[in-house]
Amino acid sequence: MNDTSGSAMAMRRPPQIPPAGKLTSLSSVFRRVKAEIRSRIEGARLQRRVEQGFRLVPERELEICYEHVIRRLQAEAGGEPLGDYLEFGVCHGASMACMHRVAGALGLRDIRYVGFDSFAGLPPEADEPEEGPWRRGYYRSTRGFTEQFLTDAGIDWKRTTLIEGWFDDTLTEETRQRHHLRKAGVIMIDCDLYSSARRALDFCAPLIVERAVILFDDWHAANLAARGLGEKRAFDEFLAANPDFAAERLAGYTKNAEVFLVRRSAGSR
Repeated sequence: MNDTSGSAMAMRRPPQIPPAGKLTSLSSVFRRVKAEIRSRIEGARLQRRVEQGFRLVPERELEICYEHVIRRLQAEAGGEPLGDYLEFGVCHGASMACMHRVAGALGLRDIRYVGFDSFAGLPPEADEPEEGPWRRGYYRSTRGFTEQFLTDAGIDWKRTTLIEGWFDDTLTEETRQRHHLRKAGVIMIDCDLYSSARRALDFCAPLIVERAVILFDDWHAANLAARGLGEKRAFDEFLAANPDFAAERLAGYTKNAEVFLVRRSAGSR
């Protein structure tokens, strides 16, 4: 007589439950995959809206602001080159296209345009509650879509560079050297998060030679500035870490934005 009790018990044995650590790891992987799928879907939807004429920035108001800050820099520079235009958080390219149009209309043909973006949306830090209402993957745009948008806007690719990657990887001294970044004139901080804005500002610090204008697109978003968070926190810390800089507030272009003329004190370099 065959003993089948062992096999019968095996059939009745309850399924093995993975260790708690493994469950947590699997859950984390699932959340990341879900967030990636969601960001791709939302990014594609947003790109279709842009193709239909939607813009994340008020183009006319921003162009007026760009003209104002360029004329202010020209008045103080005394004929010296203004420096490069640096943008952190390019997304589809609307802000860069606005700057290109205004500079062209003012006859400025020597400005270089350098944009930094992951082209994968906001980084994982966006999930932290103190960073604001955003989530990782928000404002995703493929590099190909952005390049086509800028091409259609008439961008001069001989003077334009898009640098792809997370800021931790791209905002380095090696990047400054490789792209011969020596002087910034207009800096657009449109990366939303405190952590990203702080990295961008630290990257720009040695590029502010005499003066530069810094635009913060989401300074007041979700009441962050009133709570001492977001881009305001990043800028406050930046000024504290660089006491040779002084900031003068200029007129903005939306209720969420703030614009500052930053000067380096004479003899501090």
